[in-house]
Amino acid sequence: WVEKGGRTRRIRSRTLVLNFGGHQNPEYLREGLAADGLLLPASAAIMSSDHLLRLNAVQLRDAFAPALAGSGRITVVGGSHSAFSMLENLADALEFAGLEEVTLVHRSAIRLFYESPELAVAAGYVFHPVRDVCPVSGRVNRSSGLRYRALDVGREVLARSRVGKTGVRAHTFQIRGGAEGEREQAAQ
Repeated sequence: WVEKGGRTRRIRSRTLVLNFGGHQNPEYLREGLAADGLLLPASAAIMSSDHLLRLNAVQLRDAFAPALAGSGRITVVGGSHSAFSMLENLADALEFAGLEEVTLVHRSAIRLFYESPELAVAAGYVFHPVRDVCPVSGRVNRSSGLRYRALDVGREVLARSRVGKTGVRAHTFQIRGGAEGEREQAAQ
């Protein structure tokens, strides 16, 4: 049963796919990071990717001018497509306005999509042969991996610690199950 606009409809289907999306809330981010032992100062400016991905380069420069004047660094929290889209947008728009470095703080391993295990191995990508490979299609991280442009950006960040073709350095810190010390570095 689906209700919309005051009307209720009954829909019969053999298959149902729900894409609920997400609501980006700064307090949710603060609470989530705090649960992992990472505390943000009350003065930290939090901007959602929903908002930022709608801004052009000039608007991004205006929004981030204070941060760039202070340190030349920006932190992005997340490991999804939108996080990598943000990395690229920020690097492209802000490199010549003073952005030198972006830090990506993410909870779990960054997952990349590959058409086959052979292609993943050839690219040097480490994956679990059972958990990460779809038993039907044989694809690596079939539903959970970065794809399209986000995949290209993710590969560059992981392989070269750079964002795309820019000179902006990229650091990634996995706060759950990452290498020793990553969580502590993310806290900094």
